[in-house]
Amino acid sequence: MDKLNLAKKFLADAMEEFQTYLTTGEEEKLRQACEKGWGAVAQLLMHASGKELTHHRDFGVVARQLTEKTGNTLIERVEMAGEALHAGGFYHGALSPEAVKAALDMVSDLIKVVEEFFPY
Repeated sequence: MDKLNLAKKFLADAMEEFQTYLTTGEEEKLRQACEKGWGAVAQLLMHASGKELTHHRDFGVVARQLTEKTGNTLIERVEMAGEALHAGGFYHGALSPEAVKAALDMVSDLIKVVEEFFPY
């Protein structure tokens, strides 16, 4: 599966985990939604850049480069939201459900941007 479609799958899985959290209140589901949301961001940035990225700092660098290239600041903002999902949401359980939902919605918006600017 290519990175763009993998990102879409990660986001769909994240939304499913989030909905399960809303139904059950299971904190682990919220954390899994966060991590899968981060996975979607990571795949989108690798797709758009054409690079395999393995270090968190590299995602921020690439997001900045893509923002400069396209003029679309959503790219950089979603990378930051993805880092919050990963660190604050998954590892520390610190994000509210509202913050997680807002971040996942931003990831959904980024998919549209990536499809427009980087359709390959």
